[in-house]
Amino acid sequence: MRRMYLGYPILEAGPLAMTTWLDGYGAEAALWLGYFRRHGWIAAQDWPNGVRAWFLSERGLAMLAAGEDWWRSLSRMQRLVYWLG
Repeated sequence: MRRMYLGYPILEAGPLAMTTWLDGYGAEAALWLGYFRRHGWIAAQDWPNGVRAWFLSERGLAMLAAGEDWWRSLSRMQRLVYWLG
């Protein structure tokens, strides 16, 4: 979500794009895309070249802000326990 906030959308080239599955990130990106879409955190924008770009929606921006606030509220020890767990 942080990368999407910085302007790097998830790109969807369609089911016929072989690189979607062969680049090593396609399956993971598809999982994230489905998860974010189910929660309403992203919105699509169709580009003229046939690619669909998914950017954070208003709900996604709010979720990102809430997550960042939660992370900042943790102590250093709590963050360490989180990362080790």
